[in-house]
Amino acid sequence: MVLAGKLAGKKAVVLSAHTSHSGDKRFSHVLVCGVARTPKKITRALVAADAANGTKKVEKRCVIKPFVKVLNMTHVMPTRFTLDVHEALKNVITDSSLNAEDKKGIAKNKAKAILTARYKDQATGKNDKAVAGVQYFFRKLKF
Repeated sequence: MVLAGKLAGKKAVVLSAHTSHSGDKRFSHVLVCGVARTPKKITRALVAADAANGTKKVEKRCVIKPFVKVLNMTHVMPTRFTLDVHEALKNVITDSSLNAEDKKGIAKNKAKAILTARYKDQATGKNDKAVAGVQYFFRKLKF
C-alpha cells in the first residue's frame, strides 16, 4: 500500500526492492505496479441486462487503470496479502522499462492486460489466501 504522494492509499505489488543506494537514487527504493483506479461494482442485474440487450456495460465497468512507479521504501507499507500474478508482472516490468516514456507506456499496457485478466478470472486461484489477496487488491481502500 502506498502511503505518500499522489497515489496515497492505492494498493500496489512490489516487483523489486533496492535496500542500498543504487544508480541515481540515494535512498532505498522499490519498483511497484498497482491499481490507480479500481474497477466498478458488477451486479447480477447488470449481467442479466447485458445478456438480454447485448450491451457491454460489464466490460466497461471492468476497466483497470494501472500505475508503475519507483517509490521511496518509507512511503510503502507491506500487507499480509499476496497476488499470484506477481511473477508475470515482474517479467513485464523492469527497472530499464521505466527509463523511456514509450517503454513505460508499453509496460503499463501489458500490466493492464495482466491485471484485467486476473480480475475477470477471480474464481480461480491457487489457494484461499491467493483468492483473498485478489479480492483485497481490486477493491477500494475503506477506512
